[in-house]
Formats: sequence, structure tokens, C-alpha cells
Amino acid sequence: MNHVSASQVKIFDRCNRKWWWRYVQRIAQPPTHAMTLGTTVHKHIEDSLNGVAEIPDDSLAKAAEPILDKILSPNIRVEHDIEMPVANTGIKFVGRADIIDLGFDTPRVIDIKTTSSIAKWGARPKKLVHDVQMNVYAYAVLLDFAPDADEVEVSHVYVQTKGARKSKQVKTLLSREHVDSMWAEITESVYQMMEISEEQFQNSIPVNLEACSDFGGCPYANHCLAAKSKKESRNVR
Repeated sequence: MNHVSASQVKIFDRCNRKWWWRYVQRIAQPPTHAMTLGTTVHKHIEDSLNGVAEIPDDSLAKAAEPILDKILSPNIRVEHDIEMPVANTGIKFVGRADIIDLGFDTPRVIDIKTTSSIAKWGARPKKLVHDVQMNVYAYAVLLDFAPDADEVEVSHVYVQTKGARKSKQVKTLLSREHVDSMWAEITESVYQMMEISEEQFQNSIPVNLEACSDFGGCPYANHCLAAKSKKESRNVR
């Protein structure tokens, strides 16, 4: 274990055992259609912002163009690599910020998200306040680009993939104090991940049965004894 990411921490905080299956036992999760579509949308927006190619007219990413044209300054970094050491671990926190905008008094971090329904699945500003990815990226921006800033604006720009073609920005402000506090919590999760990464048997690892149905069902349900037991007790009833 030499690096972690926001997605790893999110999975770990939701269910330790799911993280163990994926990142310690390395049982691959095949990409879904939604993941593939999201990658395409990101690529079209990245190419457009970098001046490589315009967003194709038939691309779902086209819906985000008016919002991005309105909110972005010329001083942006696209797909910016994040790499920060986690204290006393030898582990690096890695990621890639879709857009960092340094053209305003308050720096901005913008992440592109795809969802089948913005109304149903789009995050609210209050949820962004505790989002691991946005807090880590805000922490990196304060550390590397804006040491004197008191806060960072973070936002999701959603692109809807089903029904009407539309896009929406959801944003909030994160104070330096809050970001520092979140980084401390995330660091604590990494310490716990290090301990669990040494475990050899699944029954030694905490499991959250409420996470079994997330996103249509856990891909490791057939491996997880706790999930099997839950299914069997349901069948008995």
C-alpha cells in the first residue's frame, strides 16, 4: 500500500470490507456503461478546455459548455495531478482535479460529474461540504497555489445522461479551518486502512450491511460471508 485516493477513502468509510476486497485482495470491478460514458464526457470537456478539439455536437458534454464558459477564467489548470504525502505513513494521497481556477480572489475547484438524473442524484451544497474528494483538492490548492486564501469554492458541474440534455452547477465555500479539519479526518482513515490492509481473513474486517445495496448491489457480494448470510436470512423469512 503506497498510495490512496478519494474514491478509496469513500469506499473505506462506507464499508471497510468492500475496500479490502477491491484494493487489498485486488478483485477487479469491471467498468459499467455509466463509467465508460462518464470517461467520454470528461475527455470531451478536457480536450475542449485544452484547445485540442471542440466538444462534438452530439456529445452529452455539450450541455456543460454554457456553464463552463460562464464560470471559468483564463487562468485554469485542467486535469491537474494531486500528490500529497500522508504524515507518518510513507503513503501518498493521489488524485486528478478536473479543473482548478486561479483567476479569482477565491480559488475554485470544479469537478465534472455525470448522472442519470440531476434532480435525483445531484449533490446538494451541504453534501459537498463533507465530500472527501473536494476537500482533498481544496487542501492541495491551499497548500500549493493559495497559501494566503481563507477559503476555496468547490463545485460539481453535473451532466445529465438520460432524458433531457442538461447541466447544472452545485457549489459551496470551504473555509481553510474546515478543510484542515477534514484532512485530519481523512488522515485518520488512512491510518485505519493501513491496519486493515494487513488482515488476511474477511471476518476480521468490519462490514457495513447497509452498503450492500449501494449502486444496485455490491460487486463483492458473492465473496462476502456477511452479505451471503444476510441474503440467506432474507430467504428464510
